[in-house]
Amino acid sequence: MNLNIGTRLLTIREDRQLTQNEMAELLSMSPSAYSRLERNETKVPLEDLPKFSEVLKIPVQDLLPEIFTVNNNPSGNASGIVMSQNITYNYYSSNEQTKVLELKIQALEKELTEMREKIK
Repeated sequence: MNLNIGTRLLTIREDRQLTQNEMAELLSMSPSAYSRLERNETKVPLEDLPKFSEVLKIPVQDLLPEIFTVNNNPSGNASGIVMSQNITYNYYSSNEQTKVLELKIQALEKELTEMREKIK
């Protein structure tokens, strides 16, 4: 599995006030390869994230998209993990259970949106 983490890399680079060349050097890659990553033209293999994390001295979660899902079984039953920021959910469910959970998630998202609107 490969991930687009360019936006995260761009943010980290800008926060550290580094050039693309400096960031590429940190990650032991060519400047052009790094530039393609940052523009999300290429993806990073999931297994490379720990190396990036170590070099950049940040948690792996900081490189992941806000919501990250891995499905281990594309058939009728689903299993895998869902990561949202620093929370990881392991799941195993049937299609019926998945539909019920999706409806609950939609209801919670709606409730959250309404709460945010009240705060404004």
